[in-house]
Amino acid sequence: MKLFNKKIVNDSAFLTAAGYLNQFFHFIRGFLIARLLDPTLFGYLSGARLISQLTPQMHFGALHGMSRDLSIYKGANDKENFQMTKNNGISLIVIFSTSIVLGIIIYTFFVQAKYSPYTIWGIRVFAIVAFIQQSISICHALLRVDYRFIEISTSEIILGFSSLILAVLLVIWIGFYGAILSFFIAHLLSLGYLTKKIRFNFIFKLNKPIVKRLLSVGAPISFFYFNAEILGGLDKLMIISFLSMKQLGYYAIAFPFFTLITRIPRSISYIVYPKMLEAYGSSNKEIRSIKRYFEIPIQLNAVFIAFAIGMLFLSIKYIFFYLLPRYTEAITVAKILSFAIFFSSLRMLSNRVLITQKSFKVLFIVQGIAIVANILLNFTLIKMGYGIKGVAIATGISYIISCFLSLHYTLSQFYKSLFKILINQLKLYWPILYVGLILLGMSSIKFFHADVIRGLSTDIIQLTINLFVFSLFTIPLFILINRKLIKKIMA
Repeated sequence: MKLFNKKIVNDSAFLTAAGYLNQFFHFIRGFLIARLLDPTLFGYLSGARLISQLTPQMHFGALHGMSRDLSIYKGANDKENFQMTKNNGISLIVIFSTSIVLGIIIYTFFVQAKYSPYTIWGIRVFAIVAFIQQSISICHALLRVDYRFIEISTSEIILGFSSLILAVLLVIWIGFYGAILSFFIAHLLSLGYLTKKIRFNFIFKLNKPIVKRLLSVGAPISFFYFNAEILGGLDKLMIISFLSMKQLGYYAIAFPFFTLITRIPRSISYIVYPKMLEAYGSSNKEIRSIKRYFEIPIQLNAVFIAFAIGMLFLSIKYIFFYLLPRYTEAITVAKILSFAIFFSSLRMLSNRVLITQKSFKVLFIVQGIAIVANILLNFTLIKMGYGIKGVAIATGISYIISCFLSLHYTLSQFYKSLFKILINQLKLYWPILYVGLILLGMSSIKFFHADVIRGLSTDIIQLTINLFVFSLFTIPLFILINRKLIKKIMA
């Protein structure tokens, strides 16, 4: 079987395009909500949304264990175990998710005197949204086993488009509460579409050996992703603890840029992962069998993501001044985080390899180091008076640390020589280093480095020139892409 056959290329292209369309909707929605709400209310909204960011793993690994085993049983053509795994997996997810969501909602009634109504109602609604997200994840897992990425992509587009339209209408109508209600209704619409496209053929069942197997494999994966969510939310928690909701609003507005650029690596790793599992299972669990599913995507990601970061870096100032004038304090934060995007993106496929191999100990050690570094650096820089800029720097450094350690161990599974490991690691870093040098050079030339906003027409011309010159200088990035790499992809 060829590495990147026509279906994988088409699926990747469609999922990525749909993802960007969905992200575009989310991007515009975030801007509109930010403009309609003041920074303080936007901070409350961002704080409440932490519920939906910290609860995706409330299935305690049942979803991950089910997804992993379904791909393996499909490859082995074991229909009986496939059906049993699906029944037990869905049953566990429903039980765990329902219990946790009800627990969160009941808890809010005991602490509502301590928090604002915005926080309480935000937590309640987003807890319900978290349950709907679990149901959507079940549908996606079943569709992904059959490589039905068109339906998955369509559901994401529905979610993004409906949340945009609803956000505009409901925020204008009832303000903050309209924003959280828009998330709820949009997720329901997406789930409604999926339930029409998939036949569950589901029987509620709990078989002790199967449940044990699902959790023994899935729980460590879930714990890893939960830690990843904690690492991703530490910066916001530190701002809430030591700064203010208004500062959180400034900081949070930078994250739509973050998710916009990471769409490509997320889509590719999402599609390649089932292939990794099948190759790993068919080769009697030989880790070298998945080397090709790691090296080609990650090398291409490094080039395209570095280029996208450079384009974003040059555009951020104008985006904020003309679209979000009340959030201009976030410009520096957005620039700092834009470079952190690169290292966060490279971790994705590396983590997939380690999860396939069940190298959970390594994953947890890397995460532990990154979390400790993040907390210490955040606390230190905040106390030194750097505010949200210090938080952004601390977050970026923690991503660099975890990326380096994760990539180093992953490459050590494919190469035994330390020299080869380091050389291959440097090959992945050089695109962002090259882009950084270009941006540094352009910023040192007064013609390209204009700090003053001089009017819309003048600034559009300036930005166009800057982007054109930057694109010319980045041509070597694409020329030096391995020719054999391109031939393998186009084959």
